Amino acid sequence: MMNITQKLNLSKDISETLNQVRKERKLHFEEKNHKYFIYHPEKNKIVDDLPSVTKVLKRWYEPFDSLNKSLQMMKGDEGLAEELRKEWKKKGDDANSIGSFTHFKLEKYIWDIFDIDHQTRKPFYDLKNKELLEAQNMVKTGVGLLHKIIEKGFVPLETESIMGSVDLGYVGQSDNIWLGEYKKGFRLIISDYKTNKTKNFKKHHYHQPMFEPFEDLYDTDLSKYFIQQSLYKELLKDMLKETPYKDIPISGLFILHLRDGGRVIKVPEWVSSKLSSIFPIY
Repeated sequence: MMNITQKLNLSKDISETLNQVRKERKLHFEEKNHKYFIYHPEKNKIVDDLPSVTKVLKRWYEPFDSLNKSLQMMKGDEGLAEELRKEWKKKGDDANSIGSFTHFKLEKYIWDIFDIDHQTRKPFYDLKNKELLEAQNMVKTGVGLLHKIIEKGFVPLETESIMGSVDLGYVGQSDNIWLGEYKKGFRLIISDYKTNKTKNFKKHHYHQPMFEPFEDLYDTDLSKYFIQQSLYKELLKDMLKETPYKDIPISGLFILHLRDGGRVIKVPEWVSSKLSSIFPIY
């Protein structure tokens, strides 16, 4: 068994290898415009039009139509429907700020708890009293969930890990990649923080089956995250495929739900298995 320092050194080596792959692929993320750039060999140029994981996800469910839904709910009254959409937007903006604050504080915590000097990008967020208290509570919950991973012997490999592949046809950024020991070797796991309301993780009468091959899932937020995490797994495998670390198994995908006391949710293995059989997506 390796001690923590040895595992952190190996983790650093793997992260440096991923950075080398990013350089080779000319892969980078521009925060201001929220765009990914990557070199496309067939086009012999850097492109910024590969879909993100969020966009790829929409292949398997019907996106929410806010215009028609608001008109339906307000019985065709365009003025009331517009007010309803503004209310939805305000709630969405508040949720984004809470999520950005929480992700930032937990990312800093991971590196601080391992006493690693790491440059953590501070995102934009705008929190008032109620939202700030809500976000602070989620950070507290998140710290507890992180320690469930740490106490199993895992160390951080990367946070906000930028990944992309022309072969797979998409790009994305996962919250956390961890390195741990497994039997006589090592393993990687991926985890993402989620701040959704618990009711949005559950199936209700209005939820529909997702599209093939995920028709056994309903289009809840949780089901979408199952596929999202599986998409990240494929990207990570692709990033490592020509490196000395290509054979390290990615043996767990986890959602860290930060509401209502918090819980760690493991992505069902059949979801990632189904996904890995349908590449390339684009």
